[in-house]
Amino acid sequence: MSLLTQLLGEYTLDRSVIDLKLKQQHKMQGSALFTPCEDTKTLLYREDITINNQYTAYRTFKYVITDQNIKIFFSDGHREGLYVCLQFNTLAMDAEDIHYCGQDTYRHNMAINGFNQFTTNITICGPQKDCVIKTTYLKRGHS
Repeated sequence: MSLLTQLLGEYTLDRSVIDLKLKQQHKMQGSALFTPCEDTKTLLYREDITINNQYTAYRTFKYVITDQNIKIFFSDGHREGLYVCLQFNTLAMDAEDIHYCGQDTYRHNMAINGFNQFTTNITICGPQKDCVIKTTYLKRGHS
């Protein structure tokens, strides 16, 4: 099964953001949706989240998928261009890439854990940042 077909659909998401500098942790819950674009190799990703049961936010990206590769592009107007390019190994369905934003380094890891679940772990390091963002996605209708 292709990565595109596997990701397509709606997910619940649970996220923790651990700020190692400030010794704080924030919880986020919400939904994520992958919908096809006119370009048959592209999925539009949108997440809607609630932060610490108080605030709401959303984010969008474009996922361009070819063979075992996913290029993730910023798509919400806040930033533009390529975020990361994940090259998956067919034996172990995980991949990692690095994104540089000013003096900050984002190490993005994505692991596909079967047909209905995947996780992302993002480690952010920089002069003002030292945090880890862990997100688990579970396809709706599956447990």
